[in-house]
Amino acid sequence: MMENLSKEVIVYKLQAQQNKPTLGYLRAVAAKDGDSYVELDAINFCPSKKIFVTRDYEEIDNKFKEFELFKVTVIESMYDSEDTRPERNCKYVTKASEASLLKPREMVEIIVSTLPNPNEMTIGISKVPSTSYIYINDDGTCYGPFKWDQNEGDENNITLRKIDSPMPGRQLAGGNIYSAKFEDLNKHVLYCSLEEGERFYFENLTNLHNDTHLLTTDYSSDEDIVNNFIKIAKDIGFNDKKVDLASIEAKIKRFPKYNHKNFTEKLNKLKDISDAHLLFESEVIDGFSKFLRTELGEKVTKKYIDKNEDNYLSNIRDNYRAQLEDEFRKNNAELANLQEKIEFNKQELVNLGKEIEKANHIKVNSDVIDNLKVNEDLDQKVTQKKEQLTDLNEQIKPLLEKYKKLSSLNELEKKIEEATNEYKIEVKRQGEIEKETSSLKALFNEHEDKLRNRLLELKPFVEAINGNIGLSNKEVSKNVLQNVTPVDMSNSTAQDILKYIDYSMRKEDRNFSILDIINITVTLQQSFICFLAGLPGGGKTTLARLVAKIYGIQQQRFLEIPVARSWTGQKDLIGFFNPISNKFQSSSTGLYEFLYALSEEDKLIDLPVPMSLVLLDEANLSPLEHYWSSFMGLTDPKESKKLTLGDNQIQIPENLRFIATINYDSTTEYLSPRLIDRSPIIVLEPNSITTSIDEDIDQELPLEMPVPYEIMEKCFGKTKNRPEFIENEYRIYGKIKKVLEERNGELGKPIIISSRKEIAIKQYCNKARPLMREFSIDDKLSALDYAVLQMILPLLRGHGKNFSKRLNRLREVLSEEELVRSVDYLDTIINNGNADLHTYDFFCW
Repeated sequence: MMENLSKEVIVYKLQAQQNKPTLGYLRAVAAKDGDSYVELDAINFCPSKKIFVTRDYEEIDNKFKEFELFKVTVIESMYDSEDTRPERNCKYVTKASEASLLKPREMVEIIVSTLPNPNEMTIGISKVPSTSYIYINDDGTCYGPFKWDQNEGDENNITLRKIDSPMPGRQLAGGNIYSAKFEDLNKHVLYCSLEEGERFYFENLTNLHNDTHLLTTDYSSDEDIVNNFIKIAKDIGFNDKKVDLASIEAKIKRFPKYNHKNFTEKLNKLKDISDAHLLFESEVIDGFSKFLRTELGEKVTKKYIDKNEDNYLSNIRDNYRAQLEDEFRKNNAELANLQEKIEFNKQELVNLGKEIEKANHIKVNSDVIDNLKVNEDLDQKVTQKKEQLTDLNEQIKPLLEKYKKLSSLNELEKKIEEATNEYKIEVKRQGEIEKETSSLKALFNEHEDKLRNRLLELKPFVEAINGNIGLSNKEVSKNVLQNVTPVDMSNSTAQDILKYIDYSMRKEDRNFSILDIINITVTLQQSFICFLAGLPGGGKTTLARLVAKIYGIQQQRFLEIPVARSWTGQKDLIGFFNPISNKFQSSSTGLYEFLYALSEEDKLIDLPVPMSLVLLDEANLSPLEHYWSSFMGLTDPKESKKLTLGDNQIQIPENLRFIATINYDSTTEYLSPRLIDRSPIIVLEPNSITTSIDEDIDQELPLEMPVPYEIMEKCFGKTKNRPEFIENEYRIYGKIKKVLEERNGELGKPIIISSRKEIAIKQYCNKARPLMREFSIDDKLSALDYAVLQMILPLLRGHGKNFSKRLNRLREVLSEEELVRSVDYLDTIINNGNADLHTYDFFCW
């Protein structure tokens, strides 16, 4: 099937299909090509130069005007049209939800017309503009940009408006526009020959406005100039009621920000506007004066006065009445003022008389002084009485408190009596409940004995159903003991082990490169679980079995478990505690017996043992996070590796490893981010395993398998001390981490690399790097390349065009540093994601 590649196209609507308003057609105009646009025609797009809308065309018809440009994402049609007519056969299709507005700065149409007077900005048009902003081409000179409005009821004219919002590129001063020769701006022009008529566009306002050929031109109207100077006058604090342009000019020139050429030109225009206004006003007044002095003017004046005589007399009468009322109000106000003064003087006379009378009575009031001593004695007696009253109040307070307590006591006695009655009732109820409880206990004991006897009778039958006849909790028949080949590391090296694995692979007619063998060996040794991924039939299960055979553990220490679709928990993989039999019931996989045997073996001190391996075949047919959850915490080296299964404490030995084979289709489950964070994923390409014919296939090697686990761990496993990157690896890893973790909305969601994952990459590079360099001198970054492919790229999952930008930045870093394996696989992710409507996933085969 042909890939459905999507692209963004600039279009305008045509019409709906007859009798099917949800379907319709769009005219393809242009498409993005780098930083510019390219015209779409029958050769580079589609013979019909149309796009077929497969759904909700009426939404597009309602949202966009006729000939209005907008953007839409299209994909190639998966079906060939039966209609072979060029005008109906559309190669590309879309739907209404993929349509979006075209930003004004992206494309601007060029209209051929005469630049109008700035005071009357109306121009004639032959067709409606297709963009929000336009430029005017006046006899080879371009002016703009402008907004425009369609004149109501007039399809042949539009009104221009200046743009008051910020513009891309260089900014314009108020009232100015850009201008330049059309031929000097050709590199910004896109010519489109369309069925509905040819059109010219400027492609990008930012690039256009930064072009040095564009000059600024003053296009201020009279209103703009007047308003500008009103604003300047307020700014400089000019508040004279009489407007004098000379005074304004002198005051404004004291401010440096206004003392420039542009201001001088606009000031001269303001003078011209003022002179023209005064001249027009003078001419109108003189004209009317001359006309009124003519015979005809006198007749007109007399006729008008006669016709409006009542109005004139009424106005005169009203004016005279208003004048009289105003004078009356003034006189009343003056009269009121005089009356207030009279009243004030009268009051002053009265006050003066009172003062005289008071002075005359001073001698009479001298007898009062003799009575003051008598009043003092009375005051002392009053004070004494007040003190006695205070003492009495103090004596009354304790009596009041005592009375309150007596009142409260009566209430308490009533409450105690009520509580006593309630207590007697509850005691009686308690006795009844105790009797009923005793009866129930006796009944329960009687039935419990019967139930226990019945269970004992049924126990043999239950154990027979569960398959537990003859087996106790500790009886596990699995034998995992296996002798190992003694290895003297003073005479043998990791290279000998790798040569043996390579030899064994070729002997089994499997041809892997030595770098792939190093990668598989180190990854398996350092990971509690690793995944083999790829297309069905790619050899994943065969490779896992082959590793067990080459390691010499296929008989006793290798367990293959086919995962079923319906697994939901630990009981399906290991087993469950049976409360009826009161012991752990193992599942049919045999994993419980395998783990129990390994745990018993681990108790034997100083016994050299090889690796033990469990294969989970088709592991993601069911969610691993559910049925493998018991082992999830064991992936961290610092965690205690113990499982509690029934009465048993199973010690998980250090030599145990899991290999899981996975596919991705509609029948499988996704791996969760926390599982991907804990395990590497080796992707097997279909051509990774090929038949090999080697002349030296029967060569003898000084090494036999299995070798002790401790030897494999020393050669290929993790170190106790945390290793670090070498210089180039540290620099490249830093660049990758920065690209993935940068929090930028234009790059989509960030991808976080955890500390656990970073430590795993360092451990892998520490062991794989020297081995790979020994076999491949020219490829110094192979170890980091494999680590990025298996441990970082599986984290990639997202959607949207912004996320694709992040992936493309990552590809630039990987390509620049020549990490070829990671680049190849990232290309697959990007290409498949672009074909899948910008949905990107590592598991994309």
